[in-house]
Amino acid sequence: MSMRPWVQPFSTLGTTFWLLLPLAGGLFWLVGMLVTEQVLHRSDRSAQLFPTEPLGQDQGSDIRLIRARVDRSRGLTEVAVNPSDRQAQSVAIELETAYLDEVERQIARALNLSPVTVQRLTQYTIHDPLRAQREPGD
Repeated sequence: MSMRPWVQPFSTLGTTFWLLLPLAGGLFWLVGMLVTEQVLHRSDRSAQLFPTEPLGQDQGSDIRLIRARVDRSRGLTEVAVNPSDRQAQSVAIELETAYLDEVERQIARALNLSPVTVQRLTQYTIHDPLRAQREPGD
């Protein structure tokens, strides 16, 4: 009786291979499970390395929102700073730049805030009439 052609390569492997295959698979599964347990139960050291400020203690906590209207045609940015206390008066600043990284730097300098705080609090509106004219209308 002849074997089918697709069975012949497997018959040359022998019985020992087929008996050890489930043992190797089980060993692989056991080692994988142990490594997974070690990784999942390891303490996260990154939280210990980087001190963080508690919520509400941020240096920009007295500012609710910073609105920046960038006018690229004039090269100016109008900034309105809205305080957390609604009864306090908002502050208006006019910057002579339309580049966002420079706007953030100048706002941080003017308000004595960190750049990260300025990025988190700032909402931008960009007015670019040349670009609006080039885009196809509806």
